[in-house]
Amino acid sequence: MPQHHHQLQLLDLSVQMAQLMAAQTEMGRAIGTIQGAVLHIQRTQDVVLGNLRVVTAQVSDLQRADAMTRSNLRTFDYQYHQLHDQMSHIGSRMETLDENVA
Repeated sequence: MPQHHHQLQLLDLSVQMAQLMAAQTEMGRAIGTIQGAVLHIQRTQDVVLGNLRVVTAQVSDLQRADAMTRSNLRTFDYQYHQLHDQMSHIGSRMETLDENVA
C-alpha cells in the first residue's frame, strides 16, 4: 500500500508540475502582450509629442504672422490718413487756384 500511495503522490506532483508549466507559459504570453502594449504606447506617445512640437511651432508662426499683419495694418492706416490729408490739401489748393483764375 505505501508504494501505491507513493505512486499517487508522484502522479499528483506530475500533474501539479504540468499545471505550473502551463501557468508559466501563459504568464510568458501575458508578459509578451504587456510588453507589446507598452511599446505601442511609447510609439504613440512619441508620435503625439512630435505632433505637439509641430503644432507649437505652427502656433508660434501664426502669432508672428498676426503681429506682422497688425503692424502692417497700423502702417497702412497711418499712410491712408496721410494720403487723405494730402488729397484734401491738394483739393484746397485747386479751389484756391480756380478762385484766382476766375
